[in-house]
Amino acid sequence: MATTLSLHMDENGSYVINISIKDEDGNPKDPKTLNWTLTTRDGQTIINNRKEVNIPNPASSEDVVLNDADCAVLPHETAGKILRLFTVQGTYDSDLGNDLNLRAQCYIPLDNYPALPIS
Repeated sequence: MATTLSLHMDENGSYVINISIKDEDGNPKDPKTLNWTLTTRDGQTIINNRKEVNIPNPASSEDVVLNDADCAVLPHETAGKILRLFTVQGTYDSDLGNDLNLRAQCYIPLDNYPALPIS
């Protein structure tokens, strides 16, 4: 299931997204591997080459900082509000097994400021 975050990302601004990993019992869990991807709403266009960006030595809580071109509006996007898809994937070990797949996604609202063009 995808979630839409309540805080909006500003065009060419900065945005921080927290990845929080928990085990089956709801306790914080360090994953073995973790990476993230930023795309258009449909997942078809990668934003700013942000595909499977590795998080080395991931912890149970990781902050990803999106900035400038990560928060850019594409030339064909004219709506006042645009959605970006942020996906996370990785692996973890638990009492249920080793190298289990971890996958999550959320939509980030991006505010387009047509009166403040980026030069």
